[in-house]
Amino acid sequence: MTCLLLLVLLLLTQPASALIINEVEPNNSVATAQNIDAFFSLDFSPDIGTSVNTSTLYPHVTILGTNNDVGDFYSFTAPAGSVGVFDVDFATFDSVLYLYTATGILLHVADDIGGGGDRNQGETNSHSALLGYLFPASGLYVIELNNFGGGAFSTGLPYTLQVSIQGHPAVPEPSTVLLFASGLLALYYRRTRLCRNAHLAVREHGSADIATKVSP
Repeated sequence: MTCLLLLVLLLLTQPASALIINEVEPNNSVATAQNIDAFFSLDFSPDIGTSVNTSTLYPHVTILGTNNDVGDFYSFTAPAGSVGVFDVDFATFDSVLYLYTATGILLHVADDIGGGGDRNQGETNSHSALLGYLFPASGLYVIELNNFGGGAFSTGLPYTLQVSIQGHPAVPEPSTVLLFASGLLALYYRRTRLCRNAHLAVREHGSADIATKVSP
């Protein structure tokens, strides 16, 4: 119960924020892709979306990575008929995105984002990749981030990959978790009070009078 109290206090003092995760190696192939399903959020982020911000509409996750000598792969699930948006922010290299099925079949490739209304939120580098896709079937998919031409990365360069999937389950917001924790606390204190009243009834009147002395 002490842990539950600490959780409630933590949630009360922490503002909602979009989920940001770090790349975990090895993730250099479809088979070893890093799964990101557990980290989607509907919290606001200024860097999600294309011409308009979609961070509170589409569940999304922000990945902080560093390139190496091969591409970086991330897996996720998508519902049938959903829209996925993948964009690269804050990268100094010429990035390319490849979308695959779970078995490695290439579905789509996207290179430069271009300019004007096609430029994604939070990005000014026109050589950063932006990919949009309508998923025809539910299932597991993989997105690869690589450099233009498919050759080796200029190693050690950081990037930010934004992944947004319409209809993807999002982690509970802090307010939802807080409401659940508050309910558990209320139940705990109610049971504590009932037990205390029962002990008092036994002490003062004996077990025969417990039913009439214990009240919620």
